[in-house]
Amino acid sequence: MIQILIVAFIVLTTIFLLYYKLIQIDLSFPWLLSLVILAFIGINNNAVVKLASIFKIYNEPLVIVFLTFFITFGLVTVLLIGYTNIRIKQIKIIKKIALIELNAQVKEKYKRL
Repeated sequence: MIQILIVAFIVLTTIFLLYYKLIQIDLSFPWLLSLVILAFIGINNNAVVKLASIFKIYNEPLVIVFLTFFITFGLVTVLLIGYTNIRIKQIKIIKKIALIELNAQVKEKYKRL
């Protein structure tokens, strides 16, 4: 019962943050999706036993630990991709500003001549 309450609290908190536009859906959707997957597997004992047998893990709770590591790695990768895209756009903007300022300096130089 406590697992369901924890998952519900995290989902409601995420919806609250999305509603007030404190986080963006494109970066939080993978987190929310992984939370739902992890919650389903954490609550369903049959799924844990089945995953443990598929991956030949003899200590069944380790399946949840390994799944958490996998999800964390996936989320870090998604956030890194988002950060990289933002960084690329920032570099393009800086290059454009530098080009505009250089053109203005060249025009000013030729004006003086």
